[in-house]
Parts: sequence; structure tokens; C-alpha cells
Amino acid sequence: MKKLLFLITIFSFNQAFSRRIDITMVGDIGFNKNKQTPQANYVEAYGQRTEWRDLTSQIKSNISGDIVFGNIETVISDTALVQPAGKKFSFQSHPNSIEHMIDIGFNLFSMSNNHAGDYGRSGLNSTYSWINYFSDTFGIEYHGIGTLGEVLQPTVFQNSGLTIAFIAIGIDGFGLSHAPVSENQIGSLNFRSTSHVTKALSNLKKVSADLKIVSFHHGTEGTSRLDSGQKEIFRRFVDEGGANLVIGHHPHVVRAVEIYNDSLIAYSLGNFLLIGAANIDSRPLGQSYGLILKATADVGRNNVRFERLEAIPIQGMHYQPRALTGEARRSRIDYLNSLSRSDLGNTSVVFGN
Repeated sequence: MKKLLFLITIFSFNQAFSRRIDITMVGDIGFNKNKQTPQANYVEAYGQRTEWRDLTSQIKSNISGDIVFGNIETVISDTALVQPAGKKFSFQSHPNSIEHMIDIGFNLFSMSNNHAGDYGRSGLNSTYSWINYFSDTFGIEYHGIGTLGEVLQPTVFQNSGLTIAFIAIGIDGFGLSHAPVSENQIGSLNFRSTSHVTKALSNLKKVSADLKIVSFHHGTEGTSRLDSGQKEIFRRFVDEGGANLVIGHHPHVVRAVEIYNDSLIAYSLGNFLLIGAANIDSRPLGQSYGLILKATADVGRNNVRFERLEAIPIQGMHYQPRALTGEARRSRIDYLNSLSRSDLGNTSVVFGN
């Protein structure tokens, strides 16, 4: 009888396993205008020099959580790199600006996007060196830049007593300057490569983790409606790869949000702090804001459920982001809810005002 009771006790403990983890997500981040030389202590934009702390002073109170995610939409370099010919937009940011984002709470970065290769091999190698320095020095996690063997495998790390797997997939530089990833050359996964997507999906499925996160840099710029096939590929990583959280960015505007098979999918969070982007504050309602998305996940042994979701619309993403309040906030939440219902139907998330 004693042996039977012991087995029942162990079974009950396993079933009761549960941990909560708070996650904050934002979109694109970069700290220089097109083709500017990076400066160590400030950004020069809109006729003035602004220190890093002043760029984020109005938004840092909204940056908190066990995991704080953003997409690094820039080459990282402390020297002026030579730009390859043929690229209309090229961005490089000083390492001190990225360190500032870590200082205010960011600890998970996607490095895979169409500006990762803005300065060719020298830029890729510089970014790779710096992001590894930040990982070693500050304990942050990242995915999306490395050799082919590295980027095809998810980054696996510990947070809040959980094992978390993370993989980031971007798009190349439209054939103009991006140096393709290989077994011995630094680069990124390409969303347009069937081979890259298929292998990344397979490896995500195989990895053992309590929580699986996918970052996609994809979508037609300036368009808030989903691209053809976007819903299918994002959901595929849930259905086949076991992803619990899929985070989209690149269109520079906010797109629909849904809970699909208990997984959270944000199709685009828009910009967060992208100095090289246009000021979109005065554009039509659906194209005039970015989004901070906050979520609390309850992670059990066999499932993940999102218990709390909060959407914080922001403006000023081109220079000094700030959270919207009052009617400005309500109108954008209403727009996002309507957009999500239109694109996704009954799986859409409805955020409260």
C-alpha cells in the first residue's frame, strides 16, 4: 500500500507542474539614419544630437518582463563600414546603442532581417562579434546570425526555470548586398528559401523545450492586411514545429493578433525605435502606430496557455517612442481588434480598452 501511495503522489506532482512567465515583445530597432556613421554616445537626427537614454526616456517604463524581445534591424559596428554598391538603404548602429537597450531590459533579440547584410561580409562579421560579446557579457540571448549550422538550430536557453527554444527567420537584402549564409560564412536564414524554412521547422520540432518562440521578419511594407500565404506559414510553425509564440515584424505597421491552437501569433508589431524609418505619426489610423505586446504564459508539462494579453499602442517610433493614452490609444485598439477579426475570424484576440 505504501508503494502505491508513493506512485500516486509522484503522478500528481507531475500533473501540477506550472510556471508563469511574463513576455514583452516589440518590433524593429535601429539607431541611425540611412548611411550615417555610428556615434558612440548619441544619435544625430532631426537637427539635434540625442543621447541613448533620452531616446527611450518616455517608453522605458513599459519595458519589463522575464523575456523582453526586439528585432535588431541594423548592422552593429563601432567604426564606419564601407557600404556595398547598389543598396538604397543601409543602416549601422554603434554597439553602445544596443547595450542601452539591454540596460533598459531587453534580453532576447532577432538578428535575421533584410538589413543584416547592409555592409556585406564586414558588417555581418562585426554584428556577429558584437552580439556574441553582449551574450557573453550580459547574458542576453539571440538567434538569426551565424553559420548555416548555427542558424538552422534553435537557440536553447533557461529562463524562469523553463527551457526555451528560439529561432529567427528573415529575408535577404533583395540580392543587392546580402552575403548568403553557408557552412563557413556568417549570414541569416532566408524566409524565401524553402530549404531554410523546412530545415528550421524540422529542427524546431525536434528540440525539447517548455516554450518555443519563432521570429519572422516578413511582409509587404506599409500594409496592415496579411500577405497571401502568411497565415499558413506562421501557423505551420505552430502545427508542425510546436511553436507556442510566433512574433512577426518588417511591414513597419501593426497586423492582426490571434490565439491559434493555444499559441499566440502576432503577425507584425510594427516599429519600436527605428531612427532610419519615416515619421508615420500623422498617417491614417491603421498605419500610424507601433505595438508593444505583453503576455503572461502559464507553462505546464504538456501545454502552454496565455492567461493575460495587453496591447500598448505607441507613436514616435522614428525618434522617441511613447505610449499612447486616452482616445488615441482607444482608437488604435479598436482598429486592431477590427483588423484581427476581419483577417482571422474567431481565433482573433480582442484587446480591452
